[in-house]
Amino acid sequence: MLTRREVFEQAGGFDENLSGALADVDLCLRMRRASYLIVYTPFAKLYWHEPSPAIVDASNEAILRERWAHALERDPYYNPNLSRERADFSLETRL
Repeated sequence: MLTRREVFEQAGGFDENLSGALADVDLCLRMRRASYLIVYTPFAKLYWHEPSPAIVDASNEAILRERWAHALERDPYYNPNLSRERADFSLETRL
């Protein structure tokens, strides 16, 4: 994750009440709310310097879902043709 210091500070930095695995998501959503664009590249190689980044605290996840329910419903980076019910990137079935 890379951002200019003034953007990081304007967005309020990381929320220390959220675990590392969700604090960055929260920061990006606040930056988007402030009209900054998020650029993603699948070619970047990132390293996580904290133990167990894949483990997400359920209470922190609940905080994030409550705080950002409207944004998470319409994720602009998630293909609308893919299912939101399963994490296997299967096609959405519409009846």
